[in-house]
Amino acid sequence: MSKTSFDCSNVGANTIYLIVTDVNGNIDSASAVVTVQDIIKPTVLTQNVTVSLDASGAGSVTVADIDNGSTDNCSIASRTLSKSSFDCSNVGANTIYLIVTDVNGNIDSASAVVTVQDTIKPTVLTQNVTVSLDASGAGSVTVADIDNGSTDNCSIASRTLSKSSFDCSNVGANTIYLIVTDVNGNIDSASAVVTVQDTIKPTVLTQNVTVSLDASGAGSVTVADIDNGSTDNCSIASRTLSKSSFDCSVVSEPIRFTLLSPM
Repeated sequence: MSKTSFDCSNVGANTIYLIVTDVNGNIDSASAVVTVQDIIKPTVLTQNVTVSLDASGAGSVTVADIDNGSTDNCSIASRTLSKSSFDCSNVGANTIYLIVTDVNGNIDSASAVVTVQDTIKPTVLTQNVTVSLDASGAGSVTVADIDNGSTDNCSIASRTLSKSSFDCSNVGANTIYLIVTDVNGNIDSASAVVTVQDTIKPTVLTQNVTVSLDASGAGSVTVADIDNGSTDNCSIASRTLSKSSFDCSVVSEPIRFTLLSPM
């Protein structure tokens, strides 16, 4: 035989010769075609990987990430992935395939698991607000009052406030927190200042009284004589009268009753 051994470089039709020699040394030959074929599929080896989504909610894998040493008896022409790009909708385990084609057209594939994770916390943006107490001494804020455009690379599941209701004991600056949780369980928070103010004046109720001057021509009234149940939405700090002592010169003179709240 002119040739008996073949390899990948001989795939296809190969002309060889059978050379025959008789016992007296006469020689002749004839040709034959040996068609060499490669019917063995590639050996596809994969590995599982974990992908973290970026700030825009995107992630990807390459062939190099998934291929774990695939081989072929001749050589590999191409390696492709059934899926390489991922987003927030893919968080969790995703089965993809590495598809390998050799130089002779044989194809095989193997699966791998791409675990997509979102580890980026929400971006929490807040704004300070001022709250005026109502007639009952109460005030409140909502998430919408405090949130100043918080965002997440995937999406936000919930927004909550560490404190939303206020009363007279909170007059002044109060630091609260906006707590934001995204759909994948990542949590972050930011502070805001809620300034509570009491702008409601006391409700002043009075009653008229008659004072009889004594033997020395003097008379007086107290706050209790004049106050007829004055109130405030928080509390009253002081009650004073514009005049409490009288003599003969002020018969029938009106007086003024003044209340001050503590705020």
